[in-house]
Amino acid sequence: MTNTYNTLNPLGSTSAKDLSDNASDFDEGMNSLSPSFYDRFKRRRETWAGMEKMVADFLEAMGFEATHLQYVDGTPLSVLRPTQLIDRAGSVYKVKMPAAFPVMLTGTWATDQNLLVDVGDASLRMDLANSADPAKGAAMVARTMACLPSVVSLLTASTNNASQNIEVFSYHASLGYGGGVWRWDSARAKSEHNGAYIVSNTVPWNGSTATLGAFLAGTGETLPAGLGCWVKQDWRDIKLVDFGVVEGLATDNSAAWQAAVRFAAKNHRELIMPDFLVRIDTMATVRGDIELFNTVKIRGTFSTTGTALGYVPGRCGSVIYGNGNSILEIQFNHDTNENWDIRGVGFVDASQYPAGTPNATVAPVRILKGRADGSLNRYITGNVFEDCAFNGYVSAVDFYGMVPASYGSNAYLLNYIGPTTFNRTYVSNCSDAIRLFDCTMNHLWVNSSVWFSMTGFGVRLIQTGGGSGGNVSITIDGMVAEAMYGAINTVGGLSGAGVPGAGERRNKLVLRSYNREYTGLFGPSGVGLPFTGNPLGYTGNTDIEVAGVWTDGIAYGELTLPGCDVNSTISSLSPATFTLDSSASCLTPETVNHYRLNFNVPASGSITKVLRGAVADSFLSTVTLFFADGVFGFKTIKAAGIANSSKYQEVSGTVNAALTFTVTSGSSGDYCSIQITNASAVIISCNASIVNTKGNGTLV
Repeated sequence: MTNTYNTLNPLGSTSAKDLSDNASDFDEGMNSLSPSFYDRFKRRRETWAGMEKMVADFLEAMGFEATHLQYVDGTPLSVLRPTQLIDRAGSVYKVKMPAAFPVMLTGTWATDQNLLVDVGDASLRMDLANSADPAKGAAMVARTMACLPSVVSLLTASTNNASQNIEVFSYHASLGYGGGVWRWDSARAKSEHNGAYIVSNTVPWNGSTATLGAFLAGTGETLPAGLGCWVKQDWRDIKLVDFGVVEGLATDNSAAWQAAVRFAAKNHRELIMPDFLVRIDTMATVRGDIELFNTVKIRGTFSTTGTALGYVPGRCGSVIYGNGNSILEIQFNHDTNENWDIRGVGFVDASQYPAGTPNATVAPVRILKGRADGSLNRYITGNVFEDCAFNGYVSAVDFYGMVPASYGSNAYLLNYIGPTTFNRTYVSNCSDAIRLFDCTMNHLWVNSSVWFSMTGFGVRLIQTGGGSGGNVSITIDGMVAEAMYGAINTVGGLSGAGVPGAGERRNKLVLRSYNREYTGLFGPSGVGLPFTGNPLGYTGNTDIEVAGVWTDGIAYGELTLPGCDVNSTISSLSPATFTLDSSASCLTPETVNHYRLNFNVPASGSITKVLRGAVADSFLSTVTLFFADGVFGFKTIKAAGIANSSKYQEVSGTVNAALTFTVTSGSSGDYCSIQITNASAVIISCNASIVNTKGNGTLV
């Protein structure tokens, strides 16, 4: 059909001729089977049939086929063209290219699926909704957070998305602790695997606590020289729960404990304990020459209600149950080793046992000054136990000198342990609190502590035969001791003789505010409890200094003050606190009674003080008088005598123009008098420091 008139009038013409041509064009465009026609302006236009042909040709060129083949399991299917689509189980597939057509499908899906590719989104939707397979769900989407129940799930998680974080809820499924955020690092060496902060997905593990130790150690790594690990995103704090520890008495956490302690020490970090009880059957040994640590630092938590540790209502929220075993051993045998710092941890044993089970025969903590092979670090100092509790062991802490006597005089010096502090410690149901084996310690402070219900001593020195020790200095300040033998026992220590000399082997105990009940000073015999044992121990090379205020210096349950060994001294630095007189017994009289006395000499008058020895005993006393005379003068008086016999005195005379003194003998030789005369018109204050170095004596 063609236009009849072809007037070429412009658009909008109302001419009947143009209207006739328009009607003719519309009729041809809609109804003609020809692909095209010409309008009244002689322009080529596609007919409807022509447009249908163009769309069909385009779809054919694009591979579109409106009718899909149907895949039926068990029935062979022939695919003739690459554009043919196949329907199965709600998804659409086509033949994977390249391929030679026709492609024969067997009807066995396990075989045929390898020849096809999914071109629909049904399976994608199912994979995105999958919450069980760690490789699906959020793991398929970039920059999203996927969630996994436990660390073992990381071993099968998808590693395709390096920008995706994986949140692990717990180290072990359903426990609620030890989890964190992880990310895949394809460049991380698998040799760095530690099971806590870096996990290689080629280290086998079934998630069992029984095989946790092998997993933490990387045992069974199939690609030891390979790359690619999961890395925990925040591990600034080293936590025991990150190594797979499990709360309670049922699970032995030795593997997690050993790995955590060594990792923290080696990386110069603090190990943070959980706020619950854990059981450890095998102790962790930290070797200075392997871990190359500076400080072994362990920090527990504190509980406001307290965890029952036998008789100790400890403030420790972090409690370790040793199950009859030692828990921690630190060996100082390298120059990098400096000290230890343990706070807020409770070490318990017998209180968790069934009734009637005896205490552990070991100490929970062992400190070794070196190793048996002679390797050591001479200087370790600044050591701390604070807010720690110990219950149910033979002792709380054992210290070992490891240098054999074959080193000669150097053995004594090399076994030296530097200043160590026990702050706010609680010790109960133990034999001793501290045992020192063949080592020397200068200085040991025990502050604000409670030690009680013990069958032994606060500090015990022990010589094993080949070691070297002595020269242990101890200060006890603000301590409560109840129901234990005494503060110190040196019966198993070394004698004062030998290299490098008795003077360097002496021990010293300073007591400040040492409150005791049913407790001896250093091992007396008394009523109430069967206090026994040698008071000071080996030939008495221990000096006792009492600076606290006691009631007459006599402990509850003691009928008399304890005896003293040869070469030992006792001194009291507070007035009217610890006075040895004839009511107290002494063994061999090499005892020092040292105390201070304040008094005033009246103006234009005098005062007499009597230095008295015990009846039938000798005395050798030194009195130093300090005078507040404007020039703070002082004089030293020495007096000696044999009871009921001769005596002598030294130094009588003038302090200054105002003050003179005279020493006169008593009638029987058991005392002497010191008369101090004040010639001035004002009162002069005096302070007397009295040291009675032989026998018993007082200044009255």
